[in-house]
Amino acid sequence: MYAKPLIQVGIALIFLAIVAFTYKGAGVGTREQGVQIWPVRAGIDAMKALARSPVATGLVFVSGIGLVAFGARKTS
Repeated sequence: MYAKPLIQVGIALIFLAIVAFTYKGAGVGTREQGVQIWPVRAGIDAMKALARSPVATGLVFVSGIGLVAFGARKTS
């Protein structure tokens, strides 16, 4: 088996895990109606962040390191 693709996939996984750790996350905006008195409306804008599991991101990082180590060992 040619090990170069394993190293490339491992580096890609490490890069994606680092980006996932540092990126705050995309927000989803919602508008909720608060109070409505005939001519006047009061509303609430809320931003909810999409949750990412740090455990899953850590697993992606560790698997990337494992693929790089396994790929490097196969080429030697």
